[in-house]
Amino acid sequence: MSRFEEALESYDKAVELDSSDADNWFDKGFTLAKIGRYEEALLCYDEALELDPRHVAVWFNKGKILCYLKRFEESLNCFDKVISVFPEDGLAWTYKGHVLTRMGKFEEALKCFDKL
Repeated sequence: MSRFEEALESYDKAVELDSSDADNWFDKGFTLAKIGRYEEALLCYDEALELDPRHVAVWFNKGKILCYLKRFEESLNCFDKVISVFPEDGLAWTYKGHVLTRMGKFEEALKCFDKL
């Protein structure tokens, strides 16, 4: 059993003990993403966002997974959420620019990179 699988068992227990804690759902989703179980990770992130819609780490990681899955519009929405809370977040601007580049929207992507 890998360390991530061991961690997943712990996060499963944490969610079972307190499913009202957004961080428990985030941690479980993060671990699922690390082992390539992206759809399950997205479900955990959705649960976390139901509990705490301003949880920036969830929005950021959800955006990364959605980009990986080529769900670019949804990914952009996630990075926009991060930027709305932390407009100086260079990493969020970088990822947003990356997503726009993958969509062929190069002018918009350059504007994002100019924010760095």
